[in-house]
Amino acid sequence: MKILIYTPTSLEAYGGAEVALISLAAEIASFGHRVVFLSGSISSESRRAREDLVKELGACGIKLIFASDISLKWLSLPNVESLKMLYSMVRWCDLVYFNECPGLLFHDLSLALVSKLMKKPVVAVHHDSVPFMSLALHNRLRYITIRKFFLRSFVVHHVVSRKYGEFLRKVGCARVVFIPNGVNLYRTKYQGHPTDEGAFKVFFVGRLSFEKGIDYLQYVVEEFNAKYPHLSKHVEFHIFGDGSQRMIVEQLAATNENVVYHGFLMHEQMVNSYENGHLLIMTSRTENMPLALIE
Repeated sequence: MKILIYTPTSLEAYGGAEVALISLAAEIASFGHRVVFLSGSISSESRRAREDLVKELGACGIKLIFASDISLKWLSLPNVESLKMLYSMVRWCDLVYFNECPGLLFHDLSLALVSKLMKKPVVAVHHDSVPFMSLALHNRLRYITIRKFFLRSFVVHHVVSRKYGEFLRKVGCARVVFIPNGVNLYRTKYQGHPTDEGAFKVFFVGRLSFEKGIDYLQYVVEEFNAKYPHLSKHVEFHIFGDGSQRMIVEQLAATNENVVYHGFLMHEQMVNSYENGHLLIMTSRTENMPLALIE
């Protein structure tokens, strides 16, 4: 089977959704299917270089193509070359696996029209948190009106949380399949317990952004150290990740001796680090099915 995996957001962001898509692509290709990955350019930050991603997917026999977008204040639009590429790829494939992202109305529209024209089925996967919890007002209105039509045009919806599935059924999507995120225990070996007997280590793993509650994390650390100063030498906070609120974390580490900022680590490095942690803290304002929690 010829399968197109399409995401309007850039794989260079290399967040949880992007890692899940890359892992899925590799698994599909391992069964002998022909897979092409079409990635957009929408991203607030870049954690992986394009050449590294091309090499990683190429090793699995997967071709990676990057498309460009026109970014305006309130929205992002696929440009003419991107539309031509999407048309060509949908025409080539037997099935489209689409990373549906709230707020990217025109990417939904483009794919819906092209797939209908070509009579190609689209499976939409939803890695984002439940809509309305984090969307701006203009995007909420789109969900209530036009967006419902596009969501219904996709033949199957893959959700990684039951809450998102409930939302899709409410807006009229009939075929919703719940398959949660997971980790490949055959390819990656996780240790069950910390390997040292030093301080109690609390881990935060994720994008350093408002959505991930970095201000909440800051409050937790400062409140803990203020209330329990006698424990600050025995409890360490280790923060892994990168993002727009990195300066908050760097300042936190500079002013608290028991805070260690590691920056962004590749997946393999992060897996090796987990065995040294005792507790994972998640301060996100909204979440769907975070890989860090499962790992």
